[in-house]
Amino acid sequence: MSLHVGYQGAKECLTGPQPGARALMAWWLSRFSDRGAVNSGIYVCRNVVGGSGTRSLHSEGRAVDLGVRPNDAGYGHEAASLLHANSGELGIQCIIWSRRIWSGSKPNAGFRPYAGQNAHVDHLHVELDWVTARTLTHKRIAEVLGQGPVIRVLKLKDPNMRGDDVRRLQVALAARFPSLGLRLDGVFGPKTDKAVKKFQKSVGLNQDGDVGDKTRAALGLG
Repeated sequence: MSLHVGYQGAKECLTGPQPGARALMAWWLSRFSDRGAVNSGIYVCRNVVGGSGTRSLHSEGRAVDLGVRPNDAGYGHEAASLLHANSGELGIQCIIWSRRIWSGSKPNAGFRPYAGQNAHVDHLHVELDWVTARTLTHKRIAEVLGQGPVIRVLKLKDPNMRGDDVRRLQVALAARFPSLGLRLDGVFGPKTDKAVKKFQKSVGLNQDGDVGDKTRAALGLG
């Protein structure tokens, strides 16, 4: 087990989620959505609930709420253990789950009782340090946690491309544009093509619908 040492608190409200936080959410949904995982949010400008004015890391886009349905489901415990065990490699500095907390400020103390107002049985609260928040990719998470990276260029073609890599792409797009209601079916059809082009336009990439290295990197897929 490699544990992250140290804790970087939040100072201000920024403009939205950091790239590493988006990548972690995309990994979460691709790994556990078939068991009930949902996106419970990343960025919101606020203080810690009951935290005496302490700024929440959600304000800097460095905290991810990995939604668990039903509450306190077994895969939530599985994920908490997995992320804790690899916290050093992934730059994770805090995990709150099911009334317990682990923090990089006390890296060798393990999970301790958590007395905050929110019991965190419907989501894992995971915080990233600044380096990881800026640089972590879905590819890196997959390497650390044992999932292979996407390597083929994904695009709209006849017949439609299918596979887990398409589904991971859809998960990343759905996390970015939840209002599109994109189906996570692993089939690269017209709706996925439209979502890819919308994303490419939003980040200033060529709107060709081809998901190669640049588009994957911009989405946090590596």
